[in-house]
Amino acid sequence: MRDMRQLAQVVQRLLRKNARVRVLRLLERVHPSDISQMLDYLRQGDVTRLFTEVLSLQRIGEIMEELSEKELQPILKIVTDQRLAEVLQRIDPATAVEVLSLLNPERNENVLAIIKPEKRVVLERIIAYPEGSAGRAASPMLVTLNTGATVQEAIDELRQVGTEDIWDLYVVEPGGQLVGIVPMRRLLVAQPDTEIRELLAEVAVTVESLDPVEEAARVCARYDLMAVPVVDEHHCLVGIITVDDVLDIVEEEATEALYGIAGLETHLRVGSSVKDHLGSRMPWVLLNLMTATLAATVVGSFEATIQEAAFLAAFMPVVAGMGGNMGTQTLTLVTRGLALGEVAEGTVGKILGRQIMVGIVLGLAVGTIMGLGAFLWQDNWWLALAVLMAIIGNFILGALIGTLVPVVLDAIDRDPAVGSGVIVTATTDILGFLQFLGFAGLLLGLL
Repeated sequence: MRDMRQLAQVVQRLLRKNARVRVLRLLERVHPSDISQMLDYLRQGDVTRLFTEVLSLQRIGEIMEELSEKELQPILKIVTDQRLAEVLQRIDPATAVEVLSLLNPERNENVLAIIKPEKRVVLERIIAYPEGSAGRAASPMLVTLNTGATVQEAIDELRQVGTEDIWDLYVVEPGGQLVGIVPMRRLLVAQPDTEIRELLAEVAVTVESLDPVEEAARVCARYDLMAVPVVDEHHCLVGIITVDDVLDIVEEEATEALYGIAGLETHLRVGSSVKDHLGSRMPWVLLNLMTATLAATVVGSFEATIQEAAFLAAFMPVVAGMGGNMGTQTLTLVTRGLALGEVAEGTVGKILGRQIMVGIVLGLAVGTIMGLGAFLWQDNWWLALAVLMAIIGNFILGALIGTLVPVVLDAIDRDPAVGSGVIVTATTDILGFLQFLGFAGLLLGLL
């Protein structure tokens, strides 16, 4: 981060001197990902000058590929339709479609109308696929071969067109149906007059174009693939999703899950503005305030019990905290299982039973330790039993809620991560207090 700040200061000084050529030469040696981070340290006026006066169209496209949707919005406002269309013609079509989706319908049509017809056809074909689908994310920028071509013809084609996939070449029938692959190493060692059909290998696995893009990431991870082909309902090759795309998908999924459990929006970063932090975090803070108020109400209803045995207050945060920890652990496991396709409809009961059993065993272990501590402190076996029963009950509750909340959210097509942590913590706090104070009141004869 310190380097990016220093780079931004150098760029600002050069822009003040109107040394645009020097800025261009400097940034040509910097990776687009680093430039995207550097933009956070520039004034808006300097960012505008970079994108309208300094950077080449190719460089702008490379930087756009590194920016999040939130970071792209202000850039799109300062780039004209003509310049944007020229940029989109130079970048990967899947990324170009992502950029187009951020524009309002009118501007989207204007930009598409400027783009060259052959490129526009490709973009419109990708746009036809639903957002978040494998067809939408697949890159069509690859060389396809037919079975009757020779090795020399294939190499000549590669030299002329180039390809994003350097590991496997995809062989299709005249109608576009995928029939197999030719590993690059086979092509390089074969005789020039060898026909492609002699080098053909079976496609290990494909992804349907309407499948969620996360399925492509799972397939690549499961089969250790560098790229996975995406086909339509007629088994025609739509494009490929490469391992670098998969890494982006995995990172995005991980961020969504982590942020969702904490109740944060995915665009938020430590360097985000105070306004962004407040807008993202305030609703969840207020929700936490409401749940904390409910917990306080439960505790308040046992005011007389606590007055007669003030030492009960020392065990309340322990019971609630341990149950919350159990719930969060279970929630994380189940949310990950849902993301990786490990939780099927018929397995929910088995998963729930297993987690409850884990909760009982852990509750017995932790409850016994805490119960013994309570006995040694107050010399009261009834208090020890109340602590034991409350901790076991809250561990079971944590397992139950931690399993069911993400499963239910997923069943109604909601992100199982978003808000789950708040729900689990609130439930284990409120019911944990209720269980402990209820058991203690009954067993100690205070109710």
